Amino acid sequence: RHLHYLALVVNKLCKALMESLEDQEQQMSEADERGVVFAFALLVPALSSVCGLLQQLAQNNADSALPAAGISASVRATVTKCWADLRCVLLKGLQHGSAKVVQTTLSSTQNLLLNREFPLL
Repeated sequence: RHLHYLALVVNKLCKALMESLEDQEQQMSEADERGVVFAFALLVPALSSVCGLLQQLAQNNADSALPAAGISASVRATVTKCWADLRCVLLKGLQHGSAKVVQTTLSSTQNLLLNREFPLL
């Protein structure tokens, strides 16, 4: 249940970030850039928590014959959307015209990759 809610939170954060990045593709005010930085600051720990829960589920179901045992279809769909949305946000952030947005995207990506649970997925 926690996994589903956290994945939904990540999806909402990604949606808000995509809207911010698309609305202001080239010129962003300092306040808008700060908003993007804050959204990434919320996204990284939420996504890290999703990774931790997925790793716990994988460890708990290591003996199961089904790799996705214990995860309902709706939760699986939400988590899949979570990864797709994250990919879109990262790509959009890296292609943005604002150096601060690109730097924040790179920093957030680095923080995710340094998370010990993230690379195991």
